[in-house]
Amino acid sequence: MHFDIKSGEQQTQLTKAILLYETRRDDYSSQTAYASLHDVMNTGTKANPNVQIMAGTPITQEALLALMGSLGERYILNTELLPESVLSFSPLHLVWWMPACKKRVFFDNKELGKRSAIVPHPALLFVVVGREWLIFAMKGNNRPTKNTPLFHAPYFNVYDNGNICAGTAEIPDRLSTSAIPTWENAFFESAFTHVNGEIRKVSHPKGEYAFWKEMLDNKYEKFPVKFLVDSNQTLHSVMRSLQNQIGRQ
Repeated sequence: MHFDIKSGEQQTQLTKAILLYETRRDDYSSQTAYASLHDVMNTGTKANPNVQIMAGTPITQEALLALMGSLGERYILNTELLPESVLSFSPLHLVWWMPACKKRVFFDNKELGKRSAIVPHPALLFVVVGREWLIFAMKGNNRPTKNTPLFHAPYFNVYDNGNICAGTAEIPDRLSTSAIPTWENAFFESAFTHVNGEIRKVSHPKGEYAFWKEMLDNKYEKFPVKFLVDSNQTLHSVMRSLQNQIGRQ
């Protein structure tokens, strides 16, 4: 194993390590509770290296940001213009909304068979943080504010807390605003195969399969928002949860 990196004419060497300690909140998320800074030393020889992490000291958020130095400046000085759809963005998360529109969907399950159609969709809120990818629906079609009520996304492959079951979807390997169309395509171009969770995602009297059969049969010109189910969340509550998840107070 190599502990140095060569970039052009410059040789960089591993000298320090930051260890993060987390508290587990549930099966889907954790929160960073403590960080320590350690020197990294080679206690062996050049021919037979024995690189070890030495005893560390607690590190504050301010010291951590200062240590990142030029790495942090890459993001602070980012001059990328944010599209109107972006609500919040950092190197650790991305939140955006998609206005109501018509898009093709794909189904592959026993109840509906293999079907595809262009159908109307409500306005949607997407959240990407760490390994999580969430989706919520909105009844209005304006850029959401902190008090905008959020509803369960009316789709298969979505858990009760909004997490998307990615399945075989080709998820982007980068977190940037330019990747938003790729994230959206990954969701809509993957087949909806099964209902997730215990909460019904639509209030259609005959259930979710009957609702999507009507959608695939083009019964509705616009998405029938009357069938959306309240998630008891707002954009503000989702952002608060997001802040906790990425370790901010």
